[in-house]
Order: sequence, then C-alpha cells, then structure tokens
Amino acid sequence: MVNIAFHDFCGFLYKLHFLHLSLVFTSVSILIDCVSEYHSVNNALDEISAFMDVLEERNDDLFAKVQRLLDDSRHARLQVEADAESDQQKPSNTQQPASSTD
Repeated sequence: MVNIAFHDFCGFLYKLHFLHLSLVFTSVSILIDCVSEYHSVNNALDEISAFMDVLEERNDDLFAKVQRLLDDSRHARLQVEADAESDQQKPSNTQQPASSTD
C-alpha cells in the first residue's frame, strides 16, 4: 500500500512539475510577446516624436515668415501714409496759366 501511495505521489509530482514547466513556458512566451509589443510601441513613439520635431520646425519657420511679411506690410503701409501726408503738405508751386479771352 505504501508503494502505491509513493507511486501516486511521484505521478502527482511529475504532473505538477509538467504543469509548472507549462506555466513557465507560457509566461515566458507572454513576456516575449510583451517585450516585442513594447519595442513596436517604442519605435512608433520615436517616429511620432521625429515627425513632431519636423512639424515644430516647419511651424517655427512659417511663423518667422509670417512675422517678416507683417513687418514688411506694416513698413510699406507706413511709407505710403508718410508719402501721402508729404504730398498733402506740399504747397502748390505750379501756377495756373492765364487764360486769354482774345
């Protein structure tokens, strides 16, 4: 009877060991999948970050161009206004020709 109980116990230990190895293998497999997925997500985030850097640089360039255009437009408008005021302030030096009633 002791021999049968020992044999059953050994069988139980074998099944338990097999179950443990199966769980370890499954856990390692899941871990490998997770690491792979982590690397994929990390690479995608790196690509997004690089894209955002390019986008930010283009935005800065566009902003600088708009600022220059606004400054040039303001300067041109002030110049036109100054020229208009200057023309209005000039005295009329041209004399009207005398009309003859011959």
